[in-house]
Amino acid sequence: MSVRHRSIAGSPERTASAAASTVIDMLTETLSPATAIDADVVAAELNAAEPAIRTLIAAKELGEKPVVLLADPLRLEIRVVCGGKAIGMNEQLGKVAGAAQADGWCLHVPPGATLGSSVTDALAPLTHITTDPAPPVAKRAADSAGEMAIDLDALRSVGGAGR
Repeated sequence: MSVRHRSIAGSPERTASAAASTVIDMLTETLSPATAIDADVVAAELNAAEPAIRTLIAAKELGEKPVVLLADPLRLEIRVVCGGKAIGMNEQLGKVAGAAQADGWCLHVPPGATLGSSVTDALAPLTHITTDPAPPVAKRAADSAGEMAIDLDALRSVGGAGR
């Protein structure tokens, strides 16, 4: 699975409403190349989720815990940065490549530590959007073993040390 990360400037660069619209636009554009996914369903569910996402942004909840789009083979994590770090930050907006082959999608939205059950309740009726935690990113076998397999003989021959 390809994991991508994006950060969007929130307050004071953008209002919570403008930042939520930017998140929704990025998600919509990212899923649009996936012909197996119904664009009308994407639009309806993301529009229904927009008030909850706006609330999370206003509460500064998406700085540490991102919204996570799973559209295999893509995992997209989006954070909204607020405060001094948001001023003049370099953003990569628009479509994120990688979801064209997806045949399904799920958006994992953090429930908001300070917001009670309001976000969970608002998103409960939606089929593709949940406040359940996103599954952890699978580690590659070499990474999980704590070491990388390196062929030292191959490196020596490429570097000319074996001559």
